[in-house]
Amino acid sequence: MIRRKATGWMDGSLSIPAGGLDFGETIAAAAIREAYEEVGVRINAQDLRHVHTLHSKTEGRTWLGQFFQTTTWEGTPELRELGKHTDLQ
Repeated sequence: MIRRKATGWMDGSLSIPAGGLDFGETIAAAAIREAYEEVGVRINAQDLRHVHTLHSKTEGRTWLGQFFQTTTWEGTPELRELGKHTDLQ
């Protein structure tokens, strides 16, 4: 878990590594990319398991979230976007 800061959306809340899709990217590829960008771990696609879809309205925004689980990764989790996150747990 990482604590959001200075993003303008749900700052102070704990979150898993997350983000939007880049053009042409699959949701699994986005999950892998975001995990590396935000906490520095490398995940293989075959190790991801889709566990939940969430349709939410939060702070006036409607969004669809896709959640994945893995128990296998390479690297040691660390904060990599210090301008956006604090408090790695």
